[in-house]
Amino acid sequence: MAAQRWVTTLLRARAANEDLAKQRLGAARRREQETAAHAASERRRASGRAENIAQSTPAFLASIVARQAAAATADQAHRTAERARVAANQSLDDLVEAARGRRTAEELLERQTAAALAHEKLAGERELDEIAAVGHAKKMIGGRG
Repeated sequence: MAAQRWVTTLLRARAANEDLAKQRLGAARRREQETAAHAASERRRASGRAENIAQSTPAFLASIVARQAAAATADQAHRTAERARVAANQSLDDLVEAARGRRTAEELLERQTAAALAHEKLAGERELDEIAAVGHAKKMIGGRG
């Protein structure tokens, strides 16, 4: 029974680990969606800057600088979105690993429970065999007398 206690503790720990992995995956997916939306917004903003054609030279130069800044911002937003996507994929891998660990602990508990039931059944059968043997011996001794 003591062995079963540590397995149930292990199972609870693995289930808690899986729950934590689910929460982290949800947060990573939200972050991925937010950064992807931000990257798309920055790309639209950068392409909108390209359409602005200035008339004077200072305005033209300012427009070029603004376009470069917008392009750099869009590129950085894209990189951030890519890192968030990679993190979400890693979180999914972590969840799969946690679920596998929980299932392994469940299978171990199931095997231990089945072994305990088989042991109890065998002990019951031995007890019945002993009762039958004692009864038979009493009959044999009683039949001689």
